[in-house]
Amino acid sequence: RQPFPMAQYRQRVNVVWFKNNDLRVHDHEPLALAHQHKLPVLHVFVFDPFWFGRTRHGRFPKTGSFRAQFLVESVQDLRQNLANLNQNLCVRSGQSTAEVFQQLTAEFDITKVFAYSETLFEEQAIESEVRQVLKARSPGTQLRTVWGTTLYHLDDLPFDPSTAFPKSFTSFRQRVERSASVRPTGYEWGQADVRLQPPPKAPAQAQTSFWGPMPDLPDLGVPTPVPDKRIQLATKGGETAGLQRLQQWLWETKGLSKYVGTTDWGTPAKCSLGPDSTTKLSPWLAHGCLSVRLVYQEVVRYEALCGRTKFSALLIRELIWRDFHKLGTIAWGNDLFKIKGPCGWGNGLTWVRNDDLLQRWINGATGYPFVDAHMRELKATGYTLHLGREVVAWFMTSDLRLDWRLGAEWFESVLVDYDCALNWGNWVYFVLQQAASRQARASAPTTLATTEVLQWGAEHDPKAAFTKKWVPEVQHLTATDAREPWGAVCRTHQV
Repeated sequence: RQPFPMAQYRQRVNVVWFKNNDLRVHDHEPLALAHQHKLPVLHVFVFDPFWFGRTRHGRFPKTGSFRAQFLVESVQDLRQNLANLNQNLCVRSGQSTAEVFQQLTAEFDITKVFAYSETLFEEQAIESEVRQVLKARSPGTQLRTVWGTTLYHLDDLPFDPSTAFPKSFTSFRQRVERSASVRPTGYEWGQADVRLQPPPKAPAQAQTSFWGPMPDLPDLGVPTPVPDKRIQLATKGGETAGLQRLQQWLWETKGLSKYVGTTDWGTPAKCSLGPDSTTKLSPWLAHGCLSVRLVYQEVVRYEALCGRTKFSALLIRELIWRDFHKLGTIAWGNDLFKIKGPCGWGNGLTWVRNDDLLQRWINGATGYPFVDAHMRELKATGYTLHLGREVVAWFMTSDLRLDWRLGAEWFESVLVDYDCALNWGNWVYFVLQQAASRQARASAPTTLATTEVLQWGAEHDPKAAFTKKWVPEVQHLTATDAREPWGAVCRTHQV
């Protein structure tokens, strides 16, 4: 492909490069920094075809229908929110990010590009390609990246994650709670007298088409998702919807007063609890439609007005859990994606590649109803509870003994709240690290290694309502038999 020819006159601008995980205007440091300079600011988002390709091992779509729809809705909302501020959003699809910046350097004299920094190798590869384009096409242009996406700022940590990252979440949490503080939202805007600069003028030859249309899912090569009436809480992408959910859950329904926690297994019957038992904010956090610092700030404000409770402390702990994985990627690097994982957690383990077993797991046809219910919900809606994700992951790796990376990639494909660091981090920390001990439980091929399939089924779905909703084949059975249908078979045949 030939380089884009330089325009005779190029307007000087700064650029804000929005990505898949920072789709908002509140608490956005690159946005604030770009507008501190007295230049027009061009805001850009690219639907890079790379993110709509295939995963490395399982060849699953990297971005499935539910997340693609959420992403398109989020970018559309970002465009509207910028328009409300008299700004524009330049949207591109069908081109790589590097190609888009090659075109932009031909049309504008770009002084600086502002964006959030990356720690994962696929995102870093795209960032590196953009740097190369800027260096070749516009040598004076600086790509300035800043830290974001976490509750605690990288510069405020009491340790260097690249050399001294804590080995456990408990150690990590204790150290940051003791020695670090959370910066207030929007603190960057207070560093200078920031006023929004006007948007640049579109190039004369492309006045009507420059800003770009919003793509439909078929334009991205993604089928339109089919809604399932069994979904517990339908979500719409975008900062506006995310802020509405936070307001509704925290302040209107007082959801924090009955919060059970994503990773707190002490609350019984979690599968039967309503949509407000957890925040359900994860899709908006994953896409950066909500700032994690804003969520924290609102929880602290709630505590000040309504009193501190174990529920607010639990939610803050889970925001820190999110940081553990985000910052852990700095320490773990590409080992996060290798079969042995980081820290030698997968040493000595062997895995099988059985496409029939994999498809049965994916389709919720393993014969274990509690596993199958969560897998069917995941495939039909793009979401399932954290406890369900753990159970199906443990079952896949400890009982089916399938390559854990295939499971991580399937989650990557279908989850509407997919976050690379959290998804892969949970697979290595919760699943891979326990695989050896769990596999050892199975002293014989008929022994169930993932005992939570039965224990948690009884504890968290005692009436089997969740299981029966997603596995209608067992609707006619008692609660116990619905979770363990082999018992009914044995009684019928007097085995």
